Amino acid sequence: MSRWLLAATVALLPLLVPSGPGKSAPVDAAAVLYIALAVAGLAWRGRGLHLPAMGPLLLIMAASLVATVFSLSVLHSMQSLLIEVYLIALLVCVANELDGDRRGLRFVLTAWSATALLWAALLIGFKLQLLPETLQQLLLDASGEGGYRVAGPAKNPNLAASYMMTSFFVLLASPWPRHRLPRLVAAGWLLAGIWVTASNGALLGVGAGLGAMVVAAGLRAGRTPGQRLAVAGAVLAACGLVGGGALLAFGIPRVHVAQVQEVAAAQREGGGALGESVGRLDRGVLGRLEIWKRAWNGAGSRVLVGVGPNSASRIPVPPRTLGRELHNDYVAFLIERGVLGLLGLVGLCVTLLRWSGRLLQAGGEGRWRLAGLGGAVIANLTLAASHESFHFRHLWVLFGLVLAAVAVDAGGRRAAAPAPQRSATRELVHAGA
Repeated sequence: MSRWLLAATVALLPLLVPSGPGKSAPVDAAAVLYIALAVAGLAWRGRGLHLPAMGPLLLIMAASLVATVFSLSVLHSMQSLLIEVYLIALLVCVANELDGDRRGLRFVLTAWSATALLWAALLIGFKLQLLPETLQQLLLDASGEGGYRVAGPAKNPNLAASYMMTSFFVLLASPWPRHRLPRLVAAGWLLAGIWVTASNGALLGVGAGLGAMVVAAGLRAGRTPGQRLAVAGAVLAACGLVGGGALLAFGIPRVHVAQVQEVAAAQREGGGALGESVGRLDRGVLGRLEIWKRAWNGAGSRVLVGVGPNSASRIPVPPRTLGRELHNDYVAFLIERGVLGLLGLVGLCVTLLRWSGRLLQAGGEGRWRLAGLGGAVIANLTLAASHESFHFRHLWVLFGLVLAAVAVDAGGRRAAAPAPQRSATRELVHAGA
C-alpha cells in the first residue's frame, strides 16, 4: 500500500495549487499519508529508520535553529524549519523503504516518467494555446519581470522547469519505455516541456547533467585503470584544446553588462527558439546580481549567524526591505543560515556528488540506466546556482531515489558474496556516503 502511495506522491509532485495553510498543497496529502504508512511498515518489519547524510543535515538544522533565534521573522523561520523536517522525512522514508528493493525502485521510476509526460503535455498545451481559457489562466505566471511564462500547476515557472529537468533524467534512468524509439520521443517531449518554461538555468542543468553522463560513459568503457585514466585525460585535453583555441581566436573574454544586454536583445528581436529564454538573460542575470549585492550589504555582520530561514525578503534595504528571494541556494544558505549553514550545504552537496558518482559508474539492464539519476543530481546542483530549489518537494524525493538506487547497485555487486545482516542504506551511512 505504501508503495502505491509513494507512486501517487510522485505523480502529484508538481501539483501545488490550490495552496493550503502553511504553504501546503494537494501533493502533501498523499505525501504525509505515505510517510505515516512507510514508518509504520518499517516498524512492523522491525527495521529502524536510518538517516542518510546525517552529518550535513544535522549541521544544516543546527545552523537553521541558531539563525531562527536571531531571525528577522521568527514566525516565518519556524515555518520554514517545519517544512524542512517534513522534506527530510520524505527523503528518509523513500531511501529506507526502497533500500535494496530493485523492483520497487523500477516501479517508482516508471510512475514518475509516465506522469511527467502528462504534466509536460499540460505545459506544452499552454504554450500552444490549446487548453481551455480557464485552464490557461490557472497555468499562467504574470508576476515576473520577464513577462508571461508557463508556470504549470505550481504557479511557479522555475519550479516547473526544475521538475521537467529532473523528470528528463529520471526518464533516462527508468526501465520504461522499453524500446529505443519511444524513449527518444519521450525524452524529446520532456525537453520541450523544459523549453516552454523559458528557464536558462534548467537548460544549463540539462547540459551539465548530460555532460557528466557522457564522461562517465567513457570511463565505464575503460576496462583497466589505465584506460579510464586515458579517457579522463582525453576529456581534459579536449577541454584544454577548445578553451585554448577560443582564447587564441577571441582573446581573454571580458563580459560586461552591456554585452549581456546586447545578446539578450538580439535573441528577443530575432524571435528564435531561444528568444524567451536567452532573451531574458539580461533581466535574469543582472537582476540576480543586484539582489545579491543588496542582500549582502543589508545583512552586514548578521551573515555570520544568518538572518533566518526564509527571511531574506525582510532584510532592511533603505528605504524599505529587500522584498525578494535570493534566487541562489548557495547565497541563500549563507545569508539566511550563516557560515555554518553554508558549510552544511557544502557537506550535503559533497555527499550527493558521492552518491551520484557511484550511479554514474553503475551498469545497467537493457534501457534501465541508473546513471540517469546521477545526471539528475549534477543538473540540480547546477540549477541551484540560479534558483532556490532545495525546498522543492521533487528534489528530496529524487535524493531518496538516488540513495535507494545506490543501495540497489551495491546489493547487486555483493550478490555473490555472503552479506552481513545490515541494510544497504546503513552500510552506506557508516561508510560515510
